[in-house]
Amino acid sequence: MLLTILLELELKAVSSQCHSVNSVRSSTESTPMYDVPYRSTPTLDELTLVTVDELNKLISSAPCKTCQSDPARMWLVKDNSGLLSQLTALLFDKSLATGRFPSGFKNAVARPLLKKPDLDDSQPKNYRPVLDLLFLSKLLERVVHNRLQAFLDSSDLLPR
Repeated sequence: MLLTILLELELKAVSSQCHSVNSVRSSTESTPMYDVPYRSTPTLDELTLVTVDELNKLISSAPCKTCQSDPARMWLVKDNSGLLSQLTALLFDKSLATGRFPSGFKNAVARPLLKKPDLDDSQPKNYRPVLDLLFLSKLLERVVHNRLQAFLDSSDLLPR
C-alpha cells in the first residue's frame, strides 16, 4: 500500500517536471539560435625566468614573519638577499621549468587559530588551522602567482 502511494507521488512529480520542460521548450521555440563566436584561448606554454631584481623586491616587501621550522630566519634572509637571490632564482627557474615543487618546500607547521576572539577557546570547532610555510615556499608561491596573474590579465581571461 505504502509502496503504491510512493510510486504514484513519484509519477506525479515526473509528470509535472515533463510538463514544465515542455512548457519552456514551447515558449522558447521561436527564439533564434545564438551563434557563439569562436575565440581561441591562449595557452600558458612557459613561465618567464625569475630575475634577481624581482626576488630582491619580493624579499624586501615580505613581512618579517618566520615559521618555527624555517632554517633561515626572515631577518637573516633580508640582510643577505643580495647573496641569496641569484641562487634562489636558479632554484626557482628549475622548479618552474620542470613543473615540480621542491619536496623540502612542502613541509609546514599546522597550528590552531581561534576564529574570533569572543568564541569559547575550549571548543575545537571554534578554531581553524593555520599552516606556517617555509619562507622560500611562500616566495616561490608568490612568483608563480605573479606569473599566472600576468598571463590571465594579458589574455583577458578574468572578468574586470
